[in-house]
Amino acid sequence: VAVSVSCVDHQRVRNDGPSKFKVRADVARRLEIADSFLGPVSLVVVEGHRATTVQERFWNHRWAEVRLAHPDWSPVEVTAETARFVAPPDGHPPHSTGGAVDVILTDVGGVEIDMGSALNDPGPKMAMDADVGAEAREWRDRLSGAMSEAGFVNYPYEWWHFSYGDQYWAWRTQAPAALYGRVG
Repeated sequence: VAVSVSCVDHQRVRNDGPSKFKVRADVARRLEIADSFLGPVSLVVVEGHRATTVQERFWNHRWAEVRLAHPDWSPVEVTAETARFVAPPDGHPPHSTGGAVDVILTDVGGVEIDMGSALNDPGPKMAMDADVGAEAREWRDRLSGAMSEAGFVNYPYEWWHFSYGDQYWAWRTQAPAALYGRVG
């Protein structure tokens, strides 16, 4: 279903697929719940569903970047490092299930709130627990708390990425199985 909270085409999101603002119905409902916990700021989805073809493109691009940066690494090492930032396209990548979302926060004027690192910046500050300034830490904690209260889990390497119902969520919550498999 279409995401029910604010969505924005973000300059740092390369997903050009027609379903990028669609998620599972229960995920959409939980996004509304998380947004309600944030008071005057808004939860904004910048990416939901990612088609398998888009996931493959992202994987191949990142794999090539890592290989170029580390020519002495084995393919296994390159694959492991690539998987920290982009899920492998085989299996059930979180975004391809409709259970994962990338989000930002905006203030009452619609201006993106500084979270201490840019969205989709593969630098050291992207991890949820990275050493960032006090204000960015407060916003990260508020985002994490609101999403957690709504049933999401954060992927700790990316402050902006949250899952509900996918394999990562099942692993983190110790659920017996994921609720969702790949869609498209």
